[in-house]
Amino acid sequence: MKHTANFLTALRIALTLLIPAFLDDRTICVILFAAAGLTDVLDGVVARRLDVASKLGARLDSLADMVMFGVMIACAVVWTGAGLLTLMPYLIAVALIRFANLAIAARRFHQFAMIHTWANKLTGLLIFIGFGVYILTDSLTALIPVIAAAGLAALEETAIMLTSKELDLDRKSLFVRPEEKG
Repeated sequence: MKHTANFLTALRIALTLLIPAFLDDRTICVILFAAAGLTDVLDGVVARRLDVASKLGARLDSLADMVMFGVMIACAVVWTGAGLLTLMPYLIAVALIRFANLAIAARRFHQFAMIHTWANKLTGLLIFIGFGVYILTDSLTALIPVIAAAGLAALEETAIMLTSKELDLDRKSLFVRPEEKG
C-alpha cells in the first residue's frame, strides 16, 4: 500500500506517453488525458491519506507534470501547426522560468526541485481543463489562461526559491508563511 501513490504517478507518465500514439483519434486522446488527470489528483490524496508522502513522490509528481505538459504542447503543435506559433513565445518564457527555478534550487539547495504551491496546483487544474477544451474545440484561446497562470505560478516559485532559507517542497504560497520545523 505504501507505494500506491508513486504507482499512480508512474501510471500518469505511462498514460501521458500513450497519447501521441493516438493523435488521429481525439476521443482516445481525451480518455487517456482524463485518466492521466485523475491519477494526478489521486496520487496526492492517496499519499496524504496513507501518510506516505515522500521527497521521491514529490519529485516523481513534478516529473509527471513536466512530461504531461510536454506531450500536450507536442500534440498541440501536431494538431494546430503554425497556429501555435502565436503562443510559442509565452510557452518558451514559462519553460525558461521553470528551468531557471530548477537551476536556482540546485544552486541554493543542492537539488533539483519544484515547489507544490497553490498556484502550481491551480495551474495543473487549468492545464487539465484548458487542454481538454482545446482538444474538444480546437480553439487555442482555451490555452491563454493556462499559459498566464503557469507564468505567474513560475514567477511565484522563483520568488520563493530566492527568498527561502531552506527548501520546503510543500510551501503553499509566497504569501503564506512557511510552517515552523520543530
